[in-house]
Amino acid sequence: NIGYMNPVAFGFDSVAPTGTVKFKKAIYDSTSATVEISYSDATSKVTQMKLDGDITATDWENVANTRSIVLSSGDGIKAVKIKFRDGAGNESDWIEGTTTAELDTSKPSAEISLYKEDGQTIKPQVSAEAKTVVKISYTDTDDIGGVEYKLYGDFEESSEEWVTFTPDTGYSTKSITVTATAPTINEKVARYFRLVIRDNAGNESTEAAACFYLDPTEPTVEVANLDHTRISKVNAYRNCIIEAHTKG
Repeated sequence: NIGYMNPVAFGFDSVAPTGTVKFKKAIYDSTSATVEISYSDATSKVTQMKLDGDITATDWENVANTRSIVLSSGDGIKAVKIKFRDGAGNESDWIEGTTTAELDTSKPSAEISLYKEDGQTIKPQVSAEAKTVVKISYTDTDDIGGVEYKLYGDFEESSEEWVTFTPDTGYSTKSITVTATAPTINEKVARYFRLVIRDNAGNESTEAAACFYLDPTEPTVEVANLDHTRISKVNAYRNCIIEAHTKG
C-alpha cells in the first residue's frame, strides 16, 4: 500500500504557477506607475516574476504584491503583462493584465470672460455693477472627463477649493454669477477673476485671468468733465488688461 507521495518532494512538480497583474490607478499624469500583483502555485512556492508590455520591461526578480514601473512614452492606453516562475523552475505563460491604464501628460487650457447680468460684455472694462457673470471654459485634448476648477479673486464667492466642472450646456462652458467686493467711496478698484482647470489625471492648466474696474460712483453732469470721464475709462481699461496679464 504505497499511499500518497508529495510530488514536490520527489521532483514531480510540473505545474506552472499562475497569477494576475493590474494597474493601481486608471490614469497617470507621468510615466511613473504602480501595478498590483497576486500569484499562487498548486505545489511549489512562487519565487520570481517579470513584467513586460507598454512599460520598461523587467528581468526575473523576487515576487512582490506591488511593483513600481515606468510606462512607455506617449499619451494613450497602456497595457502590462506578467510571467511567474516557481521553486521547481516551472514558468507560466505571459499573463495579460486585468486592467489597462491611460497616460495623460497634456495640460488643459482655461478661458475666462466677464459679463453683466443682462448678458452684455463689460466694455470698456469699467462697470458700476458688482454683480458679475463669470463665464469659464476649458479645452482638454485627451477628453477623459473628471474635470475640476478653482475660481478665485476679488469677489465674495472666491474659493481655493476644487469644484467639479458641470457645464451649463454643451461640453465645456459654465457661467457663474458672483459679487465683486466693493471698493471704498470714490475709489476705482480693479477686480480680478482667476481660473485654474485640473483634469482627471491631475494636470493643471496655466492660470487664466480677467478683470474690470469697479466704479460705483455716479459722474457729475458737467460738460467739462465728459472728456475726462471718457479718458479715465479708456485708461482704466488699458491698465486692467496690462495688470491681468502681469498677474495672471
